[in-house]
Amino acid sequence: MTDLESRIRLALTVCILLLVTMLLLRLLLPWLLVLGSVAVGYSLWHRNAAHQRQRQHTLNQVFYSLLQAQQGRISVLDFAMQAQLTGPEARQYLDDQARAFSARFEPTPQGDVLYIFSLGQLSYADLGP
Repeated sequence: MTDLESRIRLALTVCILLLVTMLLLRLLLPWLLVLGSVAVGYSLWHRNAAHQRQRQHTLNQVFYSLLQAQQGRISVLDFAMQAQLTGPEARQYLDDQARAFSARFEPTPQGDVLYIFSLGQLSYADLGP
């Protein structure tokens, strides 16, 4: 085999490999895009779920701490300031807790509403560390 023949064979081999690679990419690219999108979506969902669990844990800690410090009497403003929430977010959280723990409500002379929780209903497991 001459030098020219070996160069031609090498060039043909490279061309065939490039052609096969291009065909495989063309066939596999849609699948790779779908699988990549699914992986990214799952990763984002998982990260968001972990963030939500952490946020809920932090809100619970603030809530239970305020319950103890204020003998079961919490206003929306107190909770919003301690938890760094907006008023509507704080009210929604307290409403959910009021349903869960059968809280009472007491209006203040300033027009605010106090959520009154009976601390006897809470177990030490609910209060956390």
